[in-house]
Amino acid sequence: MAPVPCRIHGLTSEAGKALNGAAGFINKMDPSAGSTFGARQGVAIFGFPDNKAVKTENLEFITLPSTVLGIGVGRNFLRDTFFNAIATQDDGDGFDPSTGFPVVLRENISGECTRARGNLLVLKQLLARSQSAGCIAIQVRPTDLNIVRAANLVAAGGSCALPPPLDMEFEELAQLIQAFRAGGGQLLCTFDPHRSLPDASQPHFEGRGRERVAAVCRGCYLVYPAPNP
Repeated sequence: MAPVPCRIHGLTSEAGKALNGAAGFINKMDPSAGSTFGARQGVAIFGFPDNKAVKTENLEFITLPSTVLGIGVGRNFLRDTFFNAIATQDDGDGFDPSTGFPVVLRENISGECTRARGNLLVLKQLLARSQSAGCIAIQVRPTDLNIVRAANLVAAGGSCALPPPLDMEFEELAQLIQAFRAGGGQLLCTFDPHRSLPDASQPHFEGRGRERVAAVCRGCYLVYPAPNP
């Protein structure tokens, strides 16, 4: 079976609370456990090395047809102080190296915590646009694991606050998520490692981001030329 994206919520033990808001994939689905209270599913959680056995009632999924969007934050030159924050749309057909994923939003950003703020800025605008377009189910893949968890905590009906300089941007995002949820919308944030989507969206990078991530997961490294060395 294909991995099913999900998020964890509602755990009350001290160890469990550390997992609330975390995103992952069910990789060992037990079909007979889907409607059984107390049954557990095998979940690979982003940021945790080992699979976790999580009760079905503590997992949330997108149950409606959804739009899948990726976020990337990067720069052209190593010494650049301005970063490009982009959103790309995955139409379900996978990555085509000749065209990349279509870019649906692009912003320029600089200053403190640029990568985290870039993810927040793009996620906020994506959510506002989706609401305006009447989209009711969205799966977004930011490249900042902390932003993923914070957004998921709010999307699951909880609360979360981030420290400066992220506090004001996240407060605005939280209000958008709450309004989206109150209107019946479903939002799930999963995680894509840094550079996967930005590389994929730009053909001159040869789509090597995903190979680089896979190499790191295997304990080795894949080096490839920068476009502007």
